Amino acid sequence: MKNFTLNDKILGSCRDVKTDGNRLFAIQRHDDYPGGRLCVLDDSGKLLGEYVGIGEARQIEIKNNLAVVTARASGLWIFDIQEDTPKLLSQYKTIEYATGVALYANLALISCRQYGIEVID
Repeated sequence: MKNFTLNDKILGSCRDVKTDGNRLFAIQRHDDYPGGRLCVLDDSGKLLGEYVGIGEARQIEIKNNLAVVTARASGLWIFDIQEDTPKLLSQYKTIEYATGVALYANLALISCRQYGIEVID
């Protein structure tokens, strides 16, 4: 596995990463990046774009030019990732801490810390 670098530094701690084509999408801790961060890197490790302010991000899934991120108390975040800089399309307040997400057809299945799974279409 290749180490990704930003300005000669390793990317840093991440909660989750996904690839889509030749881009890497990483969600980073709110402790390291105030507010939490979704960043997009190319296959050489160059930072292409970012979105700061997603909170305590936990998991990211990518499908059909969308990045879907769970962020505990901040709920579910949906980004358009057609361009290199993520564009926020929507934020959904979940019934409880959003910790995981799976995408199936046109559904987002969100695992909540204690209240099971919330299904959103």
